[in-house]
Amino acid sequence: MYEGPSEIAKSMKAGFMVLFLIGCVSTVRGQEMDVRATLDSLQRVYLIQTDVRERGFTADKLSEFHFRNANYDSCRFYAMETLRLGRMIGHDTLIGHGFRSLSIIDRREGAFDASLADSDSAAIYYRAAGHLMGELVILSNLGYQLSSAGRCGEAIEALALADSLMAKNNTNLMNRVKSRNTYCATLGDCGQYDLIPRLAKEFLDEVREEKWYRLEASLYNRLIIAYRNLGELDSALVYVNRMSPVLKYTQSKALNSSFYTNAASVYHDLGDLDRAAELLNLGIASARKQGLEDSENFKEMNLGIIESERGNFTESVQLIEDALPYFEKRADAGKLMEAYAALSRSYAGLDRYQEAYEFASRSYVIQDSLQERRQAERVEEMAAKLEANRAWREYTLAQMELDREKRAARTRQRLTLGGFGTLMIASLGGTLIVRARRKRKHLEYAKRQAELRYNLLRAQMNPHFIFNSLNAIQSFFSSRKFAQGNEYLGAFSQLVRRVLEQTGQKRISLAEELETLELYLRLEQQRLGTGLQFAFRLTEEVEPDLVRVPPLILQPFVENAIWHGIAPSKRPGKIDICVDYDEDLDALVCLIEDDGLGMSGGPPQQEGHRSRGVEITRERLGDKGRVNIRNRKDIDLAQTGVRTELVIPLWE
Repeated sequence: MYEGPSEIAKSMKAGFMVLFLIGCVSTVRGQEMDVRATLDSLQRVYLIQTDVRERGFTADKLSEFHFRNANYDSCRFYAMETLRLGRMIGHDTLIGHGFRSLSIIDRREGAFDASLADSDSAAIYYRAAGHLMGELVILSNLGYQLSSAGRCGEAIEALALADSLMAKNNTNLMNRVKSRNTYCATLGDCGQYDLIPRLAKEFLDEVREEKWYRLEASLYNRLIIAYRNLGELDSALVYVNRMSPVLKYTQSKALNSSFYTNAASVYHDLGDLDRAAELLNLGIASARKQGLEDSENFKEMNLGIIESERGNFTESVQLIEDALPYFEKRADAGKLMEAYAALSRSYAGLDRYQEAYEFASRSYVIQDSLQERRQAERVEEMAAKLEANRAWREYTLAQMELDREKRAARTRQRLTLGGFGTLMIASLGGTLIVRARRKRKHLEYAKRQAELRYNLLRAQMNPHFIFNSLNAIQSFFSSRKFAQGNEYLGAFSQLVRRVLEQTGQKRISLAEELETLELYLRLEQQRLGTGLQFAFRLTEEVEPDLVRVPPLILQPFVENAIWHGIAPSKRPGKIDICVDYDEDLDALVCLIEDDGLGMSGGPPQQEGHRSRGVEITRERLGDKGRVNIRNRKDIDLAQTGVRTELVIPLWE
């Protein structure tokens, strides 16, 4: 039977397809045979090897081989064998290899503490063996693990040490760049953005020259995130434009996904909402094509929030509600809070006020829950520290008692040596007792500071302010002032978050302190509606970004000025805050003045809260600090209100 050209073409195509499929199957089978052959060869060498050292290194290769092929039980067995053989002959490198493999397995199985302990042991043995690369790999992995657990200080310390060791020992460029990239990623995760630009740029010229496209794009990504968070949006945009053409050479789904999200965030912050929306739409299409569900849902959520800001409320509601089930399933509280707030804005824009109110309420409930959780975590952390101090003190006292008994026993044995020996032992005992007393005083001081911080957390903000703020929020929503309600709710949550974050710190910058104080004053200004005015004045000698002060040190006195001076007067009032530097005292001098009723003209005060806040402030300032409160009319009869002077030492 005659076949036309189209039939012949179809037959040839079918034949080629069969050959292609046979080739694919043969390739897969060939790969499986290669894996099997490699495993058989390694196991044969391991079984016949009589030299313990060589057998240990073969066991390590078998452990790595099984891990790459997802045979995790076999991987753990050979890791234990490597460790056992290394200990048998006292070979530090082999012992380090064993602990390294166990660390990787433990991390994969979720045994984080065990993995950290294994990593620490591996690093110690590698260092003892002078095995630099082994130590560097362990330090990098350790940094990644610690940052994933939120232990940022330790993570940065480990990665900085790895980076320093690589520089000192002239490690090859590829390994240095990979380690530096991990270092920058960890700094970003921990919010230390100011260090990233210098570290990320150091190797960019060499990376471009070597055409290591994935590393180049990854470093650009670190720089975009860093500059955006530092508020240097023009610099961030430069690296958005540099990263875009490199992406096609990376073949990396993760980098493509990250680019669209971060680039859209930069354009959003620049106010170009159209370009931000365009990038997120491209990102959503790319994520769908690659089957990246996480990325697709995150970008849909972000696009919904941007559409709300653009006034496209219908599109915003559709996008957010499409992504909402994904985040509800994950129980991602932070993202849900953001989504509910955006839905509230969009429904309000569509005049659907009932839904707007419902989603605003949901957002606030989550926000409140997160704040309570953070506060509980802080209290638990303080309790844990106090318990650790108590345990350490008990251990120290027990050790002292044991040492005393040992010294007494030695003294009894050596009495025959004469008075000189007795005198030496007594002197040593006295020195140890003095040291123990000093340590005990230090621990008691640390405990007192922890108690002060906890009391400050409880006493810092007047409960009446919180309840009145909640009433104000309810009033806004009940009178259908949804825009004002959402604005007030956002500002109130920001203030509470700042108070919780700053209370746990010893010192913050003066700029941060004044930002928190301004946020508090604006809330009171909006709520009271009595024409409250305020002004900040800093002299030229004061550098607010460099000077460090105890957190929330000024707020109790500003609160007193409003509640006991200005609010009862039923008329517009003003608060002036002036900060100066006293060179003789090496301290800041802060003046807070109001034009309210003064200390004798206001209503009866809540002395419990007020005196507790002032007393805690005095204790926090220490012996070198000072708090002086007096009526302004004592200075000038024509003036009203109160003048509060605080002397804040710059050094503890």
